[in-house]
Amino acid sequence: MSSDRGFSSHVVAAIRAEMDWQGHTTRDLAQALSISPRAAQRRLTGDVDISLNELSEIAGWLAAEISELVDLHTPRQTATTHNHPSPKTRLQGLPNPETKGRDNA
Repeated sequence: MSSDRGFSSHVVAAIRAEMDWQGHTTRDLAQALSISPRAAQRRLTGDVDISLNELSEIAGWLAAEISELVDLHTPRQTATTHNHPSPKTRLQGLPNPETKGRDNA
């Protein structure tokens, strides 16, 4: 289903944005999930879907809520952010998978 792929792409983009912001690499993600760097890369490119368990582990590793990674409308609100922009802020300007292909005029 294309909407599922769009949602998955959104989640991967949010994870990548958060990883980039925090200075994490694919190798760091692999270690956090106890998988090979190649397996982590396949998740970050969308070749392999991220399971809900993996999403939970990733959110914990990034000190983020799952909802922050899956919902563009949920601002990041943690005491440790210290002017840390939310994933929503970092994703502004990226295409919204829910409206992709629709005429916005």
